[in-house]
Amino acid sequence: MFRNINDVYLELTECYDNGLAVDENKIGEILYTEHFFFCNTSELLNKEAQMTIKKYNYCKTFNCPPYPSLDDTPAKLFEDFMIIEKEYNNNKQNLIKDKDGSQ
Repeated sequence: MFRNINDVYLELTECYDNGLAVDENKIGEILYTEHFFFCNTSELLNKEAQMTIKKYNYCKTFNCPPYPSLDDTPAKLFEDFMIIEKEYNNNKQNLIKDKDGSQ
């Protein structure tokens, strides 16, 4: 039984470490699946991070920058978008590998 959200984070850290031993390329998938066993998803979602992902998706979908120019774009948002893009591409590659491996 968890006493507070920090206990949940400790459990996630343990799952992360165990997941790395299994397959570091699928750590996101492993954590996503495992968290259902011990917590409510809403307790783990960071609202600011979710809003950043929505901004990224909007900009990507409609091919528009988040700010009028690169100079106006905060460095933090630029860095966040780069992280999201990297994760998206990694997941896409993993799905392609899984599909090719199952045929």
